[in-house]
Amino acid sequence: MPQAAVLLALSALPPALLVGLGGASWGWVLAGAGAWALAVVIKAVPGAALWWAIERAGVSLRARSAAWGVWSAACELGVSAAVFLTATEFPSLLDMIGFGIGAGSFEALVVAGAAVASARMESPEDSASDPASSDRFLAWSGVIERGLASVGHVASRGLVWVGLQSWLLSPFALVACATFGVVDGVSTYGSEAGWDWHDRRRLKYLYSLVTKVTAVEVVLMAIALHLLQA
Repeated sequence: MPQAAVLLALSALPPALLVGLGGASWGWVLAGAGAWALAVVIKAVPGAALWWAIERAGVSLRARSAAWGVWSAACELGVSAAVFLTATEFPSLLDMIGFGIGAGSFEALVVAGAAVASARMESPEDSASDPASSDRFLAWSGVIERGLASVGHVASRGLVWVGLQSWLLSPFALVACATFGVVDGVSTYGSEAGWDWHDRRRLKYLYSLVTKVTAVEVVLMAIALHLLQA
């Protein structure tokens, strides 16, 4: 399963290169992975109760999805902010990049493990009838998604990192919450609405959205770094 191998490479190579060649700390890479895992637990347990409550209240799917996007952003970026603020020393730019890569790499590792487990459980008949078996784009969609998500992990946490350094720069952190929430909100809406994730048009729409949001985050991060150095 070459896709799983590439996902494993995405989880291992970026942190190894950053530490080995860039001089980053494994401590911050592992902190990023741990913070992501903690945020997922916080997000899932109370989040399930929140979803149930607003669903019972008759809130529309779009509003519920938007609320989940806000909740997801608050959990993941909130935990990241807490780690930055409680560290013995506020992280450097390189530390922050390592932190974001740690989060993205650990998530890619989890996804790769899930993909391998799922493939082993499939019967030959199921594998043959899977649309991804005859469509290269669908087959590699998980790798595309993880690649985009890894960049987004660094960019969104970078904007939070910038926003914590000055009240004047705090809007960058708020923008990160908004962009993060948009991506998670749309993904949640699609899943709950029963979108067919084997539909190339659906996937291309989602990946186009994620690419645009990530590009905005990267550009804003570049602007924020310029302001920090001014």
